[in-house]
Amino acid sequence: MRWWQRAALLGAAAGFAVMLAWLGRPGRPAGPVGGPAEARPGRRILLVGLDGADWRIADPLIRQGRLPHLARLREQGAWGSARAMTPVLSPLLWTTIATGTTPDQHGIIDFLVPDPSGRGRIPVSSASRRVPALWSYFTAFGRSSDVVAWWATWPAEPVIGRMVSDRVAYSLFDVDVPAEGTGLTWPDSLHQEVLSLFVSDAAVPDDLLMGIAEVGRGELAAARARLAAAGPGALREPLSHLIRILSGTMTYHAVAMKLLRSGQADFTAVYYQGIDEVCHRFIHFAPPRMEGVSERDVARFGRVVERFYELQDRLLGELLAAAAPETLVMVISDHGFASGPDRIEGRTADIEGQPARWHRRHGIALVHGPGAARGAELGSVQLVDVAPTLLAAAGLPIPDSLPGRMLTAAFDPSFVQAHPERRVASASLPASVSAGRPAPGAEPGSAAMMETLRSLGYVGGTGTESGVAGSPAPVFPTAHQNMAGVHLAAGDLERAEPEIAAALRMAPSSRTALAQMFELRLRQGRHDEAIAAARRLLAVCPPDEPGTRLLARISEAFLLAGRGEEGVALMQEEREKGRWRAGGAEARLRLEAKQADRARTLARETLARDPLDESAMAALVQAARLDGGVASLRPELEAALARRPESVMHLNWLSLAAMEAGDLDGAEELLERALDVHPDHGGTMANLGALHLRRQRADRAVPLLARAVELNPRNVECRVNLGTAWAIRGRYAEAIREFAAVERAGHRLPAVRNALARAFLESGDRPSARRWLEASLELDPSQEPARRLLAGLEAGDSD
Repeated sequence: MRWWQRAALLGAAAGFAVMLAWLGRPGRPAGPVGGPAEARPGRRILLVGLDGADWRIADPLIRQGRLPHLARLREQGAWGSARAMTPVLSPLLWTTIATGTTPDQHGIIDFLVPDPSGRGRIPVSSASRRVPALWSYFTAFGRSSDVVAWWATWPAEPVIGRMVSDRVAYSLFDVDVPAEGTGLTWPDSLHQEVLSLFVSDAAVPDDLLMGIAEVGRGELAAARARLAAAGPGALREPLSHLIRILSGTMTYHAVAMKLLRSGQADFTAVYYQGIDEVCHRFIHFAPPRMEGVSERDVARFGRVVERFYELQDRLLGELLAAAAPETLVMVISDHGFASGPDRIEGRTADIEGQPARWHRRHGIALVHGPGAARGAELGSVQLVDVAPTLLAAAGLPIPDSLPGRMLTAAFDPSFVQAHPERRVASASLPASVSAGRPAPGAEPGSAAMMETLRSLGYVGGTGTESGVAGSPAPVFPTAHQNMAGVHLAAGDLERAEPEIAAALRMAPSSRTALAQMFELRLRQGRHDEAIAAARRLLAVCPPDEPGTRLLARISEAFLLAGRGEEGVALMQEEREKGRWRAGGAEARLRLEAKQADRARTLARETLARDPLDESAMAALVQAARLDGGVASLRPELEAALARRPESVMHLNWLSLAAMEAGDLDGAEELLERALDVHPDHGGTMANLGALHLRRQRADRAVPLLARAVELNPRNVECRVNLGTAWAIRGRYAEAIREFAAVERAGHRLPAVRNALARAFLESGDRPSARRWLEASLELDPSQEPARRLLAGLEAGDSD
């Protein structure tokens, strides 16, 4: 067995095979092409935003012929899964789509910001945005833009064209909102036309509502009366909220249709919030019935989500029919939404403070029209790539401050050749390319918007609470938590730390901030401090939190700190308190302590409560591997997959069982299924890359695994496999780079150190090879092959 094959046997506790590769993002041009103000002619563009849209919900409806327009766009264009960044919150993500920048760059980091008057919190606005948006670039180059309802566009900015801000629909429910000087639209005079298109609660047709929810006219009349009374919490009642959702959806759609028909702009952006709102309000009513949901509510509201998808598809079809034939269309969602067996048991999707837990990181992405690649599958689309793609498609230069790239795979080669990425220095752009517009003072629609956010659970209480008691100008911990999440996701621990510390100073018992502090300390290798943060977190969590993955990370901290027995004791205490999911984490700790029988018992007890508990199944898989293989678990894995066919981890484990049985084709099919479900799952990429290498397909393994490392540089399995793949190809410098990255990340693994030694030896650096072999033997002195190799090196050096 060659050294890289031995390295490939390094297995993660989660059951991943290890062997990986590297895929880099195409580089930017070395310098700008053309002058900074040069803009080449381009076609008209229509960008449609569908908040929360998810292929998992849409696909069955497409197969049933119920979403014909979405189906046609996918069949005739390029499509993939939009990949959200962390945290998965709409204002951050839609501003990233519009600007091509990350939240730490664009400055929109929460739903709410401090009210300058010191009276609490107000909804985020365009005044918080620090960078230009797509409509800013189009305006700067003399192109027209029409923008409808996009997040954080109030006050509307001066553009060549028209802007209807995200406050318009909310303001229409307020009394005596003036038409001028409020920033609701650009130009201000457009507000009068919008008023004429307003679809009030009372104007939403009964037949439309009864076609979405199984309710009668009497119930609708009562729901409308609640809205008319405008009492506190009116939107907390599902049917009343559905009426309000449809009112806003139909109003903004009427506006978008009017703008398209009255002279289509060069760039049109239309945002629909309805899918996300409907999912938050109704997904827990969908069959199969969840615990705590009545049969009556399932009957009344169980089909609301799928029927609203049908309505949204009809509206999309009307937009497409109104747009010019040569229009390039892009449909994008900011995230997906938990559905079916992936819903959170015992919770509703609108629970206060928890709604983002229902957001899946993968939404939808479509490109259709002249120049689009017909039927091309894009895989995972990063949100930062949307703006560069549309700028290039319009023939406009791309500022070098934008981290994304053009989605060349979405277009025919001839189109890409005619519309190449042209990077220019941001400083050389026209002065008219500017960020958001200062707020005019009044807050039109603020109260209605706050009530909607409260009804969905995005904000709690009255909306006036401060992060610091008595503070006249409050700063809120959620903003610091969100920014910390951005930095943690990017691996920027240095910038994450002060944000987490600030959140904890304001809210010492914040579960989110404590979890972030735990993760930060764990990644920093400060394991004792990570354990201390974990204990604080467990002390403030309700019994059903934290989840199995975080509990598994806590057990990992105890192992890395060399405090496994203490970890066992803690998890046992947590189980006795009612936190039964700790059984999976305890099982892993007991495995490390060579208590395999007790570990299996704990894992099976946990699985008896929840057959889909990944932590407990991971412990069983690990125990089975110690016994020689996971084939014995195939019936349990197959049963779990029957309950949740899209469980990525179970697909991976079952693929390992297939590999053990020599069924490499079956293993590959399972891993391809897992990637279809979760296109950016690093563990799946690691396993599929390992399988490709086993089948002597290094060329196929390299780009796949490289993509995994690009998406998640901290993925150990992918790093190791990447180094292995480079070594197989004789690229030892690249192999050393990847193995060394694993070591720098704090993972002290003999197999990786041996791989480093071999790579240095193959590249002719014998002193470094000796050093890494000695370091490996410090971790495990019993490695006879490493001892023999070191002895051979020493003997050779003495000759």
